Amino acid sequence: MRIVKTARIPCLQSMRQATHPRNLPFVPRSDYSNPPRGIFGTSNTHRPYHATHSRARHPTSPNRAENVKTRRGVLRFLAVAVLALNANQVVARASDTLESDATFSRRIRSERNIRALVIEGVGQFKKGSARRSVECFDRVIDLSPPTKPFLWQRGISLYYADDFEASAEQFSADVAANPTDVEEAVWFELCRMRQKSLQGDPTETTSDDTLLMSTRLDKDPRPVMRAVLFVFRRQTSPEDLLKQFPPDQDPHDYFYANLYAGLWYEGKNEETLARSTMLAAVNSPYAMTLNGRDDYMVNVAHIHSRLRGWITT
Repeated sequence: MRIVKTARIPCLQSMRQATHPRNLPFVPRSDYSNPPRGIFGTSNTHRPYHATHSRARHPTSPNRAENVKTRRGVLRFLAVAVLALNANQVVARASDTLESDATFSRRIRSERNIRALVIEGVGQFKKGSARRSVECFDRVIDLSPPTKPFLWQRGISLYYADDFEASAEQFSADVAANPTDVEEAVWFELCRMRQKSLQGDPTETTSDDTLLMSTRLDKDPRPVMRAVLFVFRRQTSPEDLLKQFPPDQDPHDYFYANLYAGLWYEGKNEETLARSTMLAAVNSPYAMTLNGRDDYMVNVAHIHSRLRGWITT
C-alpha cells in the first residue's frame, strides 16, 4: 500500500495556513511577543486568537457572529480535507488490490530507494503476501548486497513462501552477523524441521550439527528466548516452556513462549497443539497492546494463523 503523506496534500496545507493566528485578520500582531499559556502546551500560538483570549481584554476584536462564522469556515475546510485524505487512501488501497503480479514485479524492479523497498516488503508480509514481500527484499539485496545478513524479515517471508532452503540460508547469514540472537538460530532450525517434514523423513532432527549449539547464543539477554533455545536444543520440552511463562506473569514472555511453542509443534506435525498455542499467542494480552501491535513477531503470529486457516482477519 502506498503511504499517503498528509504534508503533501494541498488542502491540509491550506487548512493549517488558514487556522494559523497570524493569518486571522483580527489578531493584534503585538500580542505574539508574549503568547499566553494554555491547555495545548506552553503556548497557544497555534490556536485561533479568539479561542485563547477573552473579549473583555480586547474590545477591538470582532463580534461573536464574525467569530462563529470564522469557526464554521475552518470546520468546513477541515471536513473537506479529511474527505480528500480518506479518498486518497481508498484509491491507494484499491490500486494495491488491483495491481497484478506482473505490474508489481515491474514496479519493484524499477524502484531504487532501499528504505521504500524495505517498507514495502514489510507491508506486503503484513498483508499476507509472502512472495511479494520476498521480491521487495531481493531487490534490496540487488541494490545493496551488504544488507543481506541484516534482512531477517526476508527469512521469515521465505519461510511462509515455503522456500525453506532459501530461508535457512538467510538465517544462517543472520546468525553470522548477530551470533547472540537466539531467534535467528531457531528459525534456521525450523526450516530444517519443515524440510524433513515435507520430505517425509521420519528421522529425528538433531541439534548437534546446527547453529543452535553455539555457546554465544547463551548470552541472549531475554530469559524467554534462552528457554526457547533449550527446547530447540532438545534439552527440555515445549510443555515445560509454557509452564515457565504462565499467562499471569509477564505478557511479553507469555506471548513469545506460545509463539515458539506453536512453531515447534508445527515442525513436529502436531497440528492440534500448534493451533492452540499459536492462537494463545494471537489472543494474548501483549498482542492486544500498542507495543505488541508494533512488534513484528505479533504480525508473524497473525499471518501464521491466517495462512493456516485458523483465523480469518
